[in-house]
Amino acid sequence: MSEKMPMGERPEPIFVGHASDARKQEAMSEVMNNFRESNLDDLLPENLNIIKKLLYEKFGEKEKEEYQLRTIELVNQATNELLEEFGLKPFDIPEKNIHIVRESLYKQIDPAPGAAGCTIGPSQTIVINDESLPSPLSMSGAIAHEMIHLKGYYAFEVSKKRFASHRTGLVIDTTYKKSKESGYYRAFKGLNESVVSELEKRLFNRIVVDNEHLSSESERINSQQFYAVRARIAKQEGIPEDEILDISEKKKSFTRFDYYSQRRVLNFIVDAVYENNKESFQSRDEILKQFFRAHFQGNIVPIARLIEKTFGEGSFRFISVMGDNEGKTSSMVMDYLVKQKARIVKTE
Repeated sequence: MSEKMPMGERPEPIFVGHASDARKQEAMSEVMNNFRESNLDDLLPENLNIIKKLLYEKFGEKEKEEYQLRTIELVNQATNELLEEFGLKPFDIPEKNIHIVRESLYKQIDPAPGAAGCTIGPSQTIVINDESLPSPLSMSGAIAHEMIHLKGYYAFEVSKKRFASHRTGLVIDTTYKKSKESGYYRAFKGLNESVVSELEKRLFNRIVVDNEHLSSESERINSQQFYAVRARIAKQEGIPEDEILDISEKKKSFTRFDYYSQRRVLNFIVDAVYENNKESFQSRDEILKQFFRAHFQGNIVPIARLIEKTFGEGSFRFISVMGDNEGKTSSMVMDYLVKQKARIVKTE
């Protein structure tokens, strides 16, 4: 069993680019210091910091509740077990790196419509939009999701003109030189979110059941009444029952796990790869763990080989275009994979 790193320490990210060794070391120190001393103020304009201090109740960060602190602890435990399984050094994300804020403040950091949380790699900071999450269960899921992002693989590009993310989990950002030549592009964003969300979903029951501050919530979502209502909603919506995270009967609404269309693509890939490689893997979960491993380790070559072997040459690159919204890219990638699988089966 690997010894966990001291609180406030994390494995050093990779630094690439044309900057000098001294500049890269400076960037390294900045990232590591940010992890130790994560400060929300670093992400905000100076004038907003003044407003925040003057009108704390309106704009400020909320003090974490007991169940939220326990959620952070449980997610650290669960993800550290995975890091150890993948041969990596376990480390904890300090609770002070996670900022739960009012929507008016959150929008100053991440203006994306409907966003519930974001992870900022260079500052090693997680920000959660408190008002977008209707229940302790959805809040726990959001905390887990962003922590999985922050515990993933990181590589940064350092040049004279910028210091920016180059790899975050499975995501690949174009280098400064390539973006100057052909424009900026982020590859594998949808695949990355599918992997993070699938892991969040798999850890969800554990972080609720083991959280003594959520015992009443745990009893409620494991009751026969909840199961009955969930089954009815799932049938109406045309989705699997286990996609429903929580139900508010008072508001007649429900919350589901995010990135459903991207995870449908991921699970289609996993099923097809397993079907094609049963001699090498004992279960489909072993295939899925290859994707989890890639998220934490950063080596995407093994999953690329499995996908290309199953769906044909160029298929891994095609999957890179899948975005992280509910638009057409997920459907386009799914259609492509279905056709590729049928074509390869036909030629065998």
